[in-house]
Amino acid sequence: MTTEKPERTAETGSRPESVTIRHSGVKSVEADQVTFRQGGAVRVIADTVQLQQGGILLAQAEKTTVTSGSIAAAIADSAALELSTAAVVVAADARIDQCAGGLLVAETVEAHDSAIGLLVARDFKGSGNRVLFSSWSALALGIGVGVGLALAGLLRRRA
Repeated sequence: MTTEKPERTAETGSRPESVTIRHSGVKSVEADQVTFRQGGAVRVIADTVQLQQGGILLAQAEKTTVTSGSIAAAIADSAALELSTAAVVVAADARIDQCAGGLLVAETVEAHDSAIGLLVARDFKGSGNRVLFSSWSALALGIGVGVGLALAGLLRRRA
């Protein structure tokens, strides 16, 4: 188990430049660059996050890269996932390859051979994908459920 974790300097209050975590886990880490190799964290705040064969609960970064890992929530300018799973990804630019995702919200998405639960994107490119709900089908489902619940409420009041 190896953890290289420079501490925040008291004089400047600045965060460490680079943190590498191998075969270990941490509750929270904040640095310019955070790299995980078979490790994980609950919360990561960084300019760049790289994760290989590990897991992160929440990652906030300018650039997030996940390979053969799992992430619950990623908020990033650029997110790249390969052979990974993600519950929620919110990014300006998202690239996924052979991944499974619950909610993917991005301005541009490039996806290949992936499964996505709900996709909200301005520009979508890719091949071999399965999307359960696009933004339009999710809107239609929401309207249908809303109308159905309203009718059920009216019928219940009359009975």
